[in-house]
Amino acid sequence: MQLNFISVSGNRLSGNIPNHLGDITSLTYLDIEANQFSGTVPTQLGKLVNLEILKLSSNRLTGNLPNEISQPTNMTDFRINDNNFNGSIPEFMQNWRQCERLEILGSGLKGPIPSSISLLENLQQLKISDIDGTNQAFPDLRKNTRLRRLRNTEIHLGNE
Repeated sequence: MQLNFISVSGNRLSGNIPNHLGDITSLTYLDIEANQFSGTVPTQLGKLVNLEILKLSSNRLTGNLPNEISQPTNMTDFRINDNNFNGSIPEFMQNWRQCERLEILGSGLKGPIPSSISLLENLQQLKISDIDGTNQAFPDLRKNTRLRRLRNTEIHLGNE
């Protein structure tokens, strides 16, 4: 199958994200935002090596983000807002050197914000809020000369 675009945003779809989506390796765009998907993000999504845009926001997703989803190195847009994930913001995002938009708002993930975010030199929009974590310095973004929008509305420190 040579399908490259799937968007089922805002359809009240529920259950787990289908594992077999990982078999559509030609996909460059996957948008399942604003549904009622639950469970964990399938590791099979890591097989989507051509994926550029992945939107998982506004679902009921849980668990840790699997390291396998770092495999698509052409990722330009990654959104995981408004979910119930566990664990820390993953370091693997540093593999996404082409990333232009990264959104982690109310995702359930904890800090610290990885300093490796500064390696995303093509980043134009970075939105992070509502993360718990330890006291930390904000990553040095001086090399991110394309950054046009930064939103960091609320970070809860564990020692407060």
